[in-house]
Amino acid sequence: PTPTPTPTPPANTDKGTVTEISFSANTQVVTITADHVPEYRVIDLGDRVVIDVLGAVCPEAVENTVAIAADSDVISAIRYLQHDDDLGYGYPHTLRVVLDLRGGASYAKNIAVEAGQNQIRVTLLPLDIPGLPEEPLDPNKYTIVIDPGHDGTTLGAVYPDASGTKIYEKDLTLSISNKLKTELEKAGFNVVMTRTGETAGDLYERAALANAVEADLFVSIHINASGTVPTFQGLYTYHHPDSDRGKAFAQAVQSAVCAASGAIDRGIASADFVVLRETDMAAVLVECGFMSNVEELERLKTDAYQQKLAEGITQGITDYLNTGAIQK
Repeated sequence: PTPTPTPTPPANTDKGTVTEISFSANTQVVTITADHVPEYRVIDLGDRVVIDVLGAVCPEAVENTVAIAADSDVISAIRYLQHDDDLGYGYPHTLRVVLDLRGGASYAKNIAVEAGQNQIRVTLLPLDIPGLPEEPLDPNKYTIVIDPGHDGTTLGAVYPDASGTKIYEKDLTLSISNKLKTELEKAGFNVVMTRTGETAGDLYERAALANAVEADLFVSIHINASGTVPTFQGLYTYHHPDSDRGKAFAQAVQSAVCAASGAIDRGIASADFVVLRETDMAAVLVECGFMSNVEELERLKTDAYQQKLAEGITQGITDYLNTGAIQK
């Protein structure tokens, strides 16, 4: 009998259009905006960084390279050109975006690429580290770095409360972090914040700040969201998959903050988040609840519930340190 041929899998199809590429000199961010959730690959070529947006078409770059001058110490220009299927990704079209690096800059130290919703954001990182405390830290105290997730540029999740008012994750995380700072300082810890207002460094800069002050522990505060299951509630604490001390720290925080707040205990989880991977100390990221659940969002808005979260995280930090994991 003649064997049945194996069917050839269909080729990838284009995903959509890149509608805008822009550069902000104020924030030092290159933004690639599309009409879809972009898939991309980054290539480090030494003197330039390539970002290939797969299955994307940009009409203005079909015939000629488009160039954008950049007022930056990191890059001199942004160039982009439409490619067909010649780059080997299996898509009919790929948009290639090239960042020309200035002397002394590198992909590893000065470029951070993130994607969210319909954008790819490329943050240009300065050589210096902002936010270092002006006064020397007390070496006889433990130093805790608190990282309020997101900022005025990267807003995080945005959901309406019961009255229809938009609530921003970046505001909730800062409010909880301020309360946590107060509780930790009352307990005698040194505290360094990665941001105290609307602006903050990139994720890599936040981790670099913690490393620069030689922090003992790092706690990043976030609020979760589920776009598909609005009834879902609860609290998670994340650690890096390669960090046993991070796992132990996460469990101590998770247990204490759930007990203090009464939040549904969703357990600990591991993830390769930048702030967990790039920090030199035990680090956790606390997802304090789900903004997508109206009932939980109403709690998260209140000072009383935020205070319970702050007290719980403080207790978790104390519990972890009492295990003798870190010796002063």
